[in-house]
Amino acid sequence: MQRATIGVVVAALVLIAPHADAVEMQRQVEVSLAGVDTSSDGGADEALRRIRDAAEEACDVRRGPQPLAERRAARACVAEAVSQAVDNLGDPQVTARHRGNRTYASSSARS
Repeated sequence: MQRATIGVVVAALVLIAPHADAVEMQRQVEVSLAGVDTSSDGGADEALRRIRDAAEEACDVRRGPQPLAERRAARACVAEAVSQAVDNLGDPQVTARHRGNRTYASSSARS
């Protein structure tokens, strides 16, 4: 299934708590899947990589040393943002790859 251009929005609810009062902020990052053939394993993997990169941006993931609670919150934010973006995309191959089904393309091609 070759698609000329696909846009996916990765949304993340980021919790900012510099003081006792926590503030919630939603960030969105658009992901372009233009030129990605999501019907192939490699294309679905590329789509997931782009979605994960955008989720890390939306969740404001920092590199380097950080408190364990911050690292856990960032991982949870990325996981939720990726799952929502994959669900919103609605592509069966990308969904299968996201869920760990590495044989979706080959098994569906046989049917």
